Amino acid sequence: MLVAVTGGSGSGKSAYAEQTAVRLADGGRLLYLATMMRDGARAQERIRRHRALRRGKGFLTIEKTDRLCEIDPGILQGATVLLEDLSNLAANVFFGTGEETVGRADREKACAACLQDLRYLQNQADNLVVVMNEVFADGIRYGEGTMQYLRLLGALNSAAARQADAAYEVVYGIPVPLRGGTLAAASVCEQAYDDTESV
Repeated sequence: MLVAVTGGSGSGKSAYAEQTAVRLADGGRLLYLATMMRDGARAQERIRRHRALRRGKGFLTIEKTDRLCEIDPGILQGATVLLEDLSNLAANVFFGTGEETVGRADREKACAACLQDLRYLQNQADNLVVVMNEVFADGIRYGEGTMQYLRLLGALNSAAARQADAAYEVVYGIPVPLRGGTLAAASVCEQAYDDTESV
């Protein structure tokens, strides 16, 4: 089963995703797939907070910032995997090229790599819970590299939502079920950051 959980910063989406993973595992193996890089005080604080949230829930943590399809399938099989989170994975793949500038071709390559990782996890694990971020609502026009990253996130969020058996947006700590095969919010975001738009 694939469950997509989205929401804004501080919405409670991570806590809800953890609860969902624990419920789906039903006493079985729980893996927490951490994709955030450990650099900087802010990252360390987020890691500390997320570890505190997971404490006592039975998660085995695997830290892997990209190339998730390299994870040993034997570790994933029979497990419920919580991927925290898709935006970090996308940033690591997209900006990890080492290039000073990134453009459309880099975005398409990063999108393909992230989708390959998601398919791999979904095919190997019994359950996959994917945490996504809504970072599109500020309406600010950023530099080209950041805009390409936002377009990448819109495409990935939409793809994950289309594949999901269930999708939720967490708003002020309240999980709101999203109906249908496509997330309405993700579709709007993808349109807003389409290459032809001048946001």
